Amino acid sequence: MRMSPGFLLAALPLALAGCADGRTLLSAEGSGPSLYVASVTVNCPSPMTAGQTSQCNAYAYDQNNAFISNATFTWSSSNTGVATVSSTGQITAIAAGSVTIYASSGGVTGSTGVTVNPGLTVTINGPGLIPRFTTCYYSASVSGGTSPYTYDWEASGGSGTENGRYWSGESISAAMDLEVTVTDANGVVKTVSRHIDTAWNAPAC
Repeated sequence: MRMSPGFLLAALPLALAGCADGRTLLSAEGSGPSLYVASVTVNCPSPMTAGQTSQCNAYAYDQNNAFISNATFTWSSSNTGVATVSSTGQITAIAAGSVTIYASSGGVTGSTGVTVNPGLTVTINGPGLIPRFTTCYYSASVSGGTSPYTYDWEASGGSGTENGRYWSGESISAAMDLEVTVTDANGVVKTVSRHIDTAWNAPAC
């Protein structure tokens, strides 16, 4: 059937129109407007540790609750002092606190909350001066981050036995540096070291 020019002009505004509420019509098949974004869900890791970088994901669904595979998103953070988010959804935890991460597509916005824990603080406990050829004991105190933690001890100039957050030096005969690396549940790493001196007349451990 041949259509008149007048009919085509009358139909043009309908073909170009979006939704009355401002949402954008999409066409996954490229055959014209057939669906629109009705909802957006956002997933981000939580809790995070200050200094950690991870990936958020967003998903758009149409009016039939079907997943829209070609949807694109605009990302934003409610508080960039706590966490920032890039144009691709990469989130970086800055400081302890709570933040909301938003993703928008087709005029519809979804969000999720993220808790950021303080960064790792690690202290090695134990004497800084020990008697020579003596076995002494040390421990790591950890605050911040997200538990559980793992511990890796290293000693330069001495040998010892490690057991989680504890380390015992065996017959230490000379000054050494004791180091512990702590990794939290989110993969954030903190390494600290402590110098230990020896002397014949040093106080007992």
